[in-house]
Amino acid sequence: MKKIILSVVIVLFGASLFSCKRAPKKDEVWEAYSEAQKNFQHETYKVMSSKLPDDSELLAKYRDYSLVGIEEQKMKFNYVLTHHPERIIRDKKLYDFVHFEWTNADREALHKSNPEAAELEKRRSELWREIRPHWTQLRERMETVYKSEEYSKIQKQHRIRSREFEDMLKKEHD
Repeated sequence: MKKIILSVVIVLFGASLFSCKRAPKKDEVWEAYSEAQKNFQHETYKVMSSKLPDDSELLAKYRDYSLVGIEEQKMKFNYVLTHHPERIIRDKKLYDFVHFEWTNADREALHKSNPEAAELEKRRSELWREIRPHWTQLRERMETVYKSEEYSKIQKQHRIRSREFEDMLKKEHD
């Protein structure tokens, strides 16, 4: 009887160690990805506001809208990672990793378990309501900046960083 109990304890302990080792690895990639996204938004804002100074207030709202979206996505990812880890696709492209399945039931459960998620969603909607009336014209002006050397530099760095994340995911499966 003692051997059976000891065996069960060893198996459960081993399983908990295995799951503990895997979870931080998943978070590592997502955390790095999130930080890179935030950095990209900040760098984009700097370039855009220097090239379009009359639009700096609206550009700041757009940057904030994007940053809130990144935080929202991070909460969604952590929810899915905890409750439906099978939805996190790690062995394909970065696109598949960051675009996991998300349902209305997930949204409701996340909002119940974490009121901050509902606040972020509300904040993002508020920011979009402020941006939306100006979006078409702002977007047209932003198009001119996309052709600039400064913005091209940021884009290039962002593409390089994205490839690094794909490499991180690949290494997990090698």
